[in-house]
Amino acid sequence: MERLKKLLSKVDENSFNLTKLAIDQVKSSIEFASIDSVYVNLYQNHYETETFAQALELLTSLHFSLYISGEISEISISKDLNEDIARKVIYSLFQLGLYDEIFKLHEIYKNQSLRKYVYSVAVDRNLYKFDRLYAKIIELKAFFKDSTVDFENLRNEYLVQTKEFVKNTNVEDLYVQLQTADFNKDLSKYINKYIYLSQQGAALPNSQSFFSQRKPLPVLIQNHKWFIVQANEYKPSTAYIDSVSDMSSLIGDILFLSLFESNPKELYSKISVAKLHKAIRIFGLKNVLSVWRRDYSACVSLPIELAKRNYELTAHNIHIREGLPSNLSGIEQQNKYAVCISGQLRGAEKCLPFWRKHCEENKVPLFLSTWEAVGYPTGSEAGRLGRMLPPRLRNKVKGISDDEFNSVFPSTFNSMIPTYNSQDLIDKVFSGVEGSFSLNVNVESEEYIETLVEKQRGAVQRVHLNQIKMFYQMYQVLEMLEKYESLQRSGITHIIWARPDYQVSHIGQELIHQHSSDTVSTSNISDEGRMLDYLMVIPIEHISVLKECYLNLISSKPSPVFGYNHGPRLITDMFLSKGVIINAINNSQLTAHGLQAWSIDEHSFVSNFKKEVREINPVPPIFQDLLAAC
Repeated sequence: MERLKKLLSKVDENSFNLTKLAIDQVKSSIEFASIDSVYVNLYQNHYETETFAQALELLTSLHFSLYISGEISEISISKDLNEDIARKVIYSLFQLGLYDEIFKLHEIYKNQSLRKYVYSVAVDRNLYKFDRLYAKIIELKAFFKDSTVDFENLRNEYLVQTKEFVKNTNVEDLYVQLQTADFNKDLSKYINKYIYLSQQGAALPNSQSFFSQRKPLPVLIQNHKWFIVQANEYKPSTAYIDSVSDMSSLIGDILFLSLFESNPKELYSKISVAKLHKAIRIFGLKNVLSVWRRDYSACVSLPIELAKRNYELTAHNIHIREGLPSNLSGIEQQNKYAVCISGQLRGAEKCLPFWRKHCEENKVPLFLSTWEAVGYPTGSEAGRLGRMLPPRLRNKVKGISDDEFNSVFPSTFNSMIPTYNSQDLIDKVFSGVEGSFSLNVNVESEEYIETLVEKQRGAVQRVHLNQIKMFYQMYQVLEMLEKYESLQRSGITHIIWARPDYQVSHIGQELIHQHSSDTVSTSNISDEGRMLDYLMVIPIEHISVLKECYLNLISSKPSPVFGYNHGPRLITDMFLSKGVIINAINNSQLTAHGLQAWSIDEHSFVSNFKKEVREINPVPPIFQDLLAAC
């Protein structure tokens, strides 16, 4: 318990975004002798308080960080624990991929509701494909006589598929295939190869760097860390610890804190841009730089050296500002901003009306660049196919790509695609805005950029082509913005950048008008600590980073600093390399409802789907859940 107390003493409410009351609740509970009694005491004394959920998350994060770092040998929770807390503990273990520990807890808790929860998640994640877990899942199934899932048939089908691709190929060749495969085009084969190779462990040379990365596996979205444990004889490894400490979560922050406290030299010697940002958030810019200057000044890599130099400049500027009056003119200054929107208008009929109203009420210019075709979510990750379905059916197609669905049900899929074009939608949403605010629109065909990418880069995977297109549209918006400013000289200081399919219903004025010039704010940060492009607030002096992202990707030669780095990681690394600090937007300043897409009404979908099902025999197993729900 002393180690828990010491870790907790380092948790600052501001750096970790916690309330003081939640921290105090854990402090008072942690005085007990065993971890079991700590959980029980926290429940008995604080369950009815508003901060209980946050206190419980803090306690589980402290507890699991000690297990992951090897300071305690097992996770043991009292069998008398309240069901709600037990479910929260199990949920956290699922997030961390610690499946063995979950099944141990399942055996302790003789509770039907918890068993059902574990079973449902195991089904959802296709865990029957893993040798070590199959028997446990069958054991669980015995408790649910009404379960229609035929694991034996699914398992046999998986083993037959595995034999097919293993028959004439050795392990090393399969590993090469997996590295170069486009998971969006044939997700099922990709997942099966991934699972097979992950279970080879030591038989697969030089695989650690591959399996330590998060691979976009929608069916097994949180299982990437489990693969690392699997390849290291089921014990938390250095790669696993590193992976968890990178997570944008409370446990990721606490594990990072623990590692930093115990061995800062190890962290500094291989620190990434993302970890550098986390260190600054937790320990403060001045503290991180002072330690770096004193002990670890050797250049690690070019991106880190760039980041360090720019952070030095940022620290210098902060020092200068601290010595100046806070308001030289005596008049409160407010930022002037513009709204920028780029990308496919899929789901935009649900999202653009908010931005029209916002710009009308605040007299803010809006810049929009998009493609002629509205489009639809493509690929298999992030529940893209599900966004096109009626809400009740969305969780029945997890991990299934649009390609896979279209190949089996082409008629139904065709009925799910929008029939209108982007210009029609823009005209409808912005009809009658003339004179109320400045609306600047660019609509173009995708042919130009696709031809340019082929000329400059040759053949690229579809997921990478889509990301290049995303940055191209950002580039086009900035071109419009620069032309506008050269004519209007309106003094825009900040940009609200939003995806057209990200639904927002409220954005706080404080977020816009009191935004720092050294910070980029983002609505979403991934598990790896990367900012996502859903909604960002960007100071105008840093907006050129988005142009640089596009120019980096369209170049015929990869950047010597960033390589052909695609998507959120590129945005994050380029901002951080320029000394710009990235923060998550506080929930009080933004109300959002996730990514949207045009979706067919339920009656039409079910009717089309059932009609097409009658023509197919048998229906592939991956669509059985959807069929049962219809």
